[in-house]
Parts: sequence; C-alpha cells; structure tokens
Amino acid sequence: MKTKVSETSIQSYNELEKTGKQQTQQERILDVVFEYGNQNLTSRDIAQIAGIERSSVCGRLNELCELGVLTSDEFIRCSITGKWVSVYRLNDNGGCE
Repeated sequence: MKTKVSETSIQSYNELEKTGKQQTQQERILDVVFEYGNQNLTSRDIAQIAGIERSSVCGRLNELCELGVLTSDEFIRCSITGKWVSVYRLNDNGGCE
C-alpha cells in the first residue's frame, strides 16, 4: 500500500541526509541489532534501546532492509499492542523478505 508522504516528512528526511544524522541513526540501530544477536527485536524494542524516536527507527530499518543489511521475515505478537509486528535481525542472505 502506498501512502502520500507529507511535505514535512520529505523535508525531515532531506535534513537527515544533509546533516549525516541518518547514517548515525543507521549505525546505532546496527549496533543494537548486533549487540542483541538473534533475539526477536521489534522496531519498538530497537527504539527504546537505541534512544531514537520510533518513527525515525522505522525509516532507518526500512533503509537497512532495502540495503540488504537487515531482514524482517518473522512476526511476533507485540506484548503492548497485541498486534503482529516484524522482528529484525542481521541478514545472512541479503534484502528484506
């Protein structure tokens, strides 16, 4: 499903790229995923551990999956919301599945 991206979201993304903060966030997320090994980490878990807003974490997770660094091919039920959510881990095969 495609969604319309607001102008402010696009501006925020461009600012992250320009300042290098995007790469820093990606690196921090990778540090967390590497540190926690093959544990089932959700975007909420990663945001809490990394100290980054969940909305920013979701964007960086998508980028890291597209780059083939992470995979999100499993789902678990969130202990807070009860919804099925993706879990993330380092990818051995390349690309999100």
